[in-house]
Amino acid sequence: MQHLQPNTTLQGGKYRIERVLGQGGFGITYLARNTVFDVNVAIKEFFMKDENERDGSMVTIPHATKTELFLGQKEKFKKEAKRMFAIKNEHVVAVYDLFEENGTAYYVMDYIDGENLKDRLIRTGRPMTESEVRLILPQILDALKTVHDAGIWHLDLKPANIMLEKGGMIKLIDFGASKQFNTQKGGATTSTAISYTPGYAPLEQMVQSYEKFGPWTDFYALGGTLYHLLTNKRPPLPTDIDDDISEDKHLVLPFPSNISGKTKALILWLMKTIRVQRPKTVLEVMDFIVEESSKKAVATKPIPESVEKVSETVETMVAGEKEYKENEYNDKVSEEFQGKNKTLLNYIPVHINKKWVSIFLVLAILCFIGILLPLMIEIWGEYLPVNEDWVMWGIESKQIRDFNPPCTLLFYLIKVYMLIIFYIGIRKCSMVLSYITVSCVSFEVVRLFLYIVLYWQMKEHQLVYYIVDNLGNLYDIVSCCMFVSHFAIGVYIIKCFGGTLKNFGIYLTGYSVACISFFFLPYFGFWRYAIGEYGIEMTWIIAMCWVLTRKSEIKK
Repeated sequence: MQHLQPNTTLQGGKYRIERVLGQGGFGITYLARNTVFDVNVAIKEFFMKDENERDGSMVTIPHATKTELFLGQKEKFKKEAKRMFAIKNEHVVAVYDLFEENGTAYYVMDYIDGENLKDRLIRTGRPMTESEVRLILPQILDALKTVHDAGIWHLDLKPANIMLEKGGMIKLIDFGASKQFNTQKGGATTSTAISYTPGYAPLEQMVQSYEKFGPWTDFYALGGTLYHLLTNKRPPLPTDIDDDISEDKHLVLPFPSNISGKTKALILWLMKTIRVQRPKTVLEVMDFIVEESSKKAVATKPIPESVEKVSETVETMVAGEKEYKENEYNDKVSEEFQGKNKTLLNYIPVHINKKWVSIFLVLAILCFIGILLPLMIEIWGEYLPVNEDWVMWGIESKQIRDFNPPCTLLFYLIKVYMLIIFYIGIRKCSMVLSYITVSCVSFEVVRLFLYIVLYWQMKEHQLVYYIVDNLGNLYDIVSCCMFVSHFAIGVYIIKCFGGTLKNFGIYLTGYSVACISFFFLPYFGFWRYAIGEYGIEMTWIIAMCWVLTRKSEIKK
């Protein structure tokens, strides 16, 4: 038994427990009776489901090691009550009392005779109509305006935390994840971990970037909530939205055909994954909803009191906007990836992640070793004949030589595949770079053919033998063209993915050393291959692997 029993009294008989309304990970909510005024109230008790037990009415901590955790979370619970007490708005559940008893804490609030919007969707089995959502949206905005004006962000807005009374009144509940914000510098005033609900939390909340929190964080959740109400589907993650390259995001945010374009546009705006592109105040959202032409149309109809209230407070909201301005939105990384660069980022395949890149890089390094090992043996063994019984580490020279062709082929294929990965996005961003990328792929194919002919030589065919004797220079010319093209593509891609001067410097240094080695070290010597030709290619592959590991970080 984890909850208080019916008829249990608190505060010397002032409150009498009737029944349990709900239970979460950190609290139990009861329907209770205020015996002084003879009215129903809701009482929330701090109770950690996985850490606490109950001895009669007392809340106990079975493991002493969890005492500090319990006390810390209890303080957060009391802060939640104090924040809610400070908010005076008809669309925010009111808190009247806070006290400690039975070894834990309680706060008393309005009892809402209704249901939350999540339960409503489950009960009806259908989404809400657009007209129904339009009736409740101004009430939610009015609540958010008051909350934000009080210096608080809700940070857990979702259908389950929006109550609908039988009379149609909306009440915002559950401020357990809320945070006080710094009006001078922006961001949260505390740095404790914040829970969130996937689908309703933007990236800055998912990665706990407190300094990037703002009203826009709640607006993202509002967009996810509206989408859920209109479709009865859970909203996608921000990364899924980014991966949808369609302009209207219809692949991850499909709407019923009867939803207006304006409502779709509002939700897409609220759910922008780049925070600086979302609205910054409730006023901006209201301006989007209420146009001059529509104001006259609704003037003859009854206007919900909450809409009138928001309209009346427009002027007062202007004064409060300034403190949300420049210092909150200077996100250079986000701005860098708008427009063309953002397009390149979106076109990187979804499956490309750090694990995938690590495997790819290890494979390239193994191929690199497999290519150079036979050349090292030639240096040490003075170009040993194939049939000589020269052995290294128990492997005959011929067996070691046999590593070279398959490793080289695979090495070329890795480079071609990486070029194709970037080409899909580059062709949308830069026509010149797209032609260079196609040229690179062509050069790689030609080099691959030349390598095969040069390696096997096929001397029994007179024509091929003649070609082989004259392919060396052509191979070098094609290689040089390919190196220049690779370098240009690499610089562009590093720039698109937020490369710093240090990143460019490292890339340029590695590429320069490799190029100098290729052109000035002894012709066809080991070091020319090791540091020169394949050094250039490994430099490019390593740089591109670094870029791909930046993919998930940039999207934040």
